[in-house]
Amino acid sequence: MSSGVCREILHLMHRCTTSMFSPRTFSSLRNVALSAQRAIHNIRSLHSKDFLGPRPEHDEHNLKEGLRKLFRNIAQPVAVVTSLMPSTSYGRALCQKVEAKNTNTKIMTQTSEFHGATLSSFTSIAMDPRPLVLFALRLPSRMATTLSSQPTSAEAHMVVNLLSANQGSTAAIFSRPDLHPSPFENSDVQYRLSNEGLPVLEGVVGALSCKLVGRGIPLSDLDNLGSPKEVVLQKGNVAFSELFIARVVRVETHADERTLPLVYHQRTYTTCSTKHQT
Repeated sequence: MSSGVCREILHLMHRCTTSMFSPRTFSSLRNVALSAQRAIHNIRSLHSKDFLGPRPEHDEHNLKEGLRKLFRNIAQPVAVVTSLMPSTSYGRALCQKVEAKNTNTKIMTQTSEFHGATLSSFTSIAMDPRPLVLFALRLPSRMATTLSSQPTSAEAHMVVNLLSANQGSTAAIFSRPDLHPSPFENSDVQYRLSNEGLPVLEGVVGALSCKLVGRGIPLSDLDNLGSPKEVVLQKGNVAFSELFIARVVRVETHADERTLPLVYHQRTYTTCSTKHQT
């Protein structure tokens, strides 16, 4: 029974004479209508104050805030993924790579074709039957575009560089392309080339040459997860991510146990302490 119906019943009752009803019947009908009207008003009042439970959008917001707060307290490894941006001079870059294979020196004419990005998430997901790693890139991203354009015939598509404790500035350089559009021309960024001509950063805890197992997986539509379709970005503050799975084909470098890793904890770059012998 709606509030409007209750009001209409009361209106009709007032227009009727009491001779049409006995006093007891008239009073009972009037009390029923008034009680129903009060009940509907109370239900609407409770709903407006969210006493019936959180709304879906509020629940989603609280979930995300809770996750952010939780993961801020968990130290995450900091990694920079480096690759070669496909271009019309891709063949020339490969030739220059072969010439530098024995010297492992920089080729300054090639720096504009290199690209790198600091990863916000990176983890190892399997060792058998093949070693696999996983990471995500927020869109829009030049690195996501770069990786999606890599030829499937390449032996390796990228290098994942796990930064050491004193490389906080390196992480910052590769995380702000607006401030550092050409990070490989920065004097603080030292690197050599892998067998495939990909940049391997110096001074890292370790570096992994990796080959993508498939195209990036858009996370904008979980109902069609993994479907090969183009990601359409929405206007506003909505940020989507693309998930990449890669097979490790070679360990490029591995520092000794005294080299501490760079980690991200409580919104800042830091490191972990050495373990104590007991």
